[in-house]
Amino acid sequence: MQPQTSGPTTTEGPITTLSQLPFVDIYLRIDQCQQGRYNPIRKTMQSSGNLPIPSSLDDELEILRKFILTQPNEDSSYTHDNIRLRISKKELSDKSVWASMRRVDPELLDVDRLNIKPRLLEQMKQCGKRCGLLLIVGATGNGKTTTAAALVHHYMKTFGGVALTLEDPVEFFFQGPVGNAGYCFQVHVEDDEGWGQGLKTALRWHPNYIYVGEIRTPEAAAQMLRAATSGHFVITTVHGGSIEEGLAGLLQVASSAVGNRANALLADGLIGVLHQTLTPAGPQIKFLFTEDNNMGDPIRACVRDGELKLLGTNIAQQNVRLFGHS
Repeated sequence: MQPQTSGPTTTEGPITTLSQLPFVDIYLRIDQCQQGRYNPIRKTMQSSGNLPIPSSLDDELEILRKFILTQPNEDSSYTHDNIRLRISKKELSDKSVWASMRRVDPELLDVDRLNIKPRLLEQMKQCGKRCGLLLIVGATGNGKTTTAAALVHHYMKTFGGVALTLEDPVEFFFQGPVGNAGYCFQVHVEDDEGWGQGLKTALRWHPNYIYVGEIRTPEAAAQMLRAATSGHFVITTVHGGSIEEGLAGLLQVASSAVGNRANALLADGLIGVLHQTLTPAGPQIKFLFTEDNNMGDPIRACVRDGELKLLGTNIAQQNVRLFGHS
């Protein structure tokens, strides 16, 4: 029997459905019944930290528990009562199995709601008119996926065309028509081997936009660079502490498949790199954009020659041009 808790209340009374619970994350043991915990949305709660989920939601939690138990992979996603959840399950040191569920806010698909500085946001929006690679770099939990998905959604809504996404799991669900002339196909990649094959298949669909949730294998990195240099717009995310680290990480993975051609492919296909860090005021983004239709661009030259450490000067110069300060 789970301990009884009164839990939080709304202005209408006690919380009786999961949709009323003001949560960001839920932590749920799935190999047996045990009271779940949640992290609240701080702006809606006086208390913060990790709190027990009220027992009035036990029936709904059991639905989630049964779904997660059927999933073969550690990562998955699920929509329950119009709530989109990104799920990660793990066996812990005591052999108990838990799942962490992050609430995905569909309103974040509106790129104008992300609190990105207007001048920079306008430049990011214009990238959708180009062909090539836009790379989003940052640490885990800093909103890379949110920014990438919102940009792809904006490009389809604004410019039309076909988008194909490869994700594990699919987080923001927007498969189908987008705007007046856009259409999105979303693919859940089952395992590491699926990334390279998925990209190879994606090119046969002739998409205008390709979103790759994460580069995990050399073959996927190579296919992505080929797509970026053959008339497609490609956007992906990479872990890294800086713009230079993100580019170096991508080159390291890709070179295992294509050798020293990786630098030339990346230089030719690169549109820009964004390094994102989340703050209470919104994302702080360092940026670097190449010149359109200029293969002699000094940024491309640095990438082609492997001189990534020299890019710091270009980053500072572009920041001054856009905002008037370094």
